[in-house]
Amino acid sequence: AVTRTTQINADSVVCEFVWDRGLVNFETEPAGKRNDKTAGIKIEYRLNGTSDPWIIGVAATAKGRNATPIWRGYKFRLPAPWTYDIRVTRTTPDDSNDRNISVYKWLTLRTLRDVSPVPALGVAMLAANIRASEQLAGPISQLRVQCKSIMRAWDGSTWTWRPTANPAAAF
Repeated sequence: AVTRTTQINADSVVCEFVWDRGLVNFETEPAGKRNDKTAGIKIEYRLNGTSDPWIIGVAATAKGRNATPIWRGYKFRLPAPWTYDIRVTRTTPDDSNDRNISVYKWLTLRTLRDVSPVPALGVAMLAANIRASEQLAGPISQLRVQCKSIMRAWDGSTWTWRPTANPAAAF
């Protein structure tokens, strides 16, 4: 088992893992035939620095049949904003050899907080959950959004409050 600690006031956590050699079982007869391989992971938490019992946040099984990298991320809520110890334990044997590939690495522990990142009134914000893959690694280079503001707009006879995408309504 491996243990890491969240940042302060964690509301949720995301644990990300990679099986960089893949997750696969190769048969000997016929040689090279691929079968499903599974790897179980248990993610537990407790208050930082205590000897409280561990509480299961996620128990998951990753499954694969390829010798190419596999990424998985698991997110769960914590009971209250605090600093937590997070422990990851493998629940299936690590039987990696020439025929079985199932070694994983714990890449990241992300601390999520349910607070506004911009403490200002009248500011619109956008939140996006994006699943990374081989096609997306690193920051998003382009993001397009269509949105409307609720503003006073001329409807032909009077000014009324309504959703509009016309930037002139802001002036």
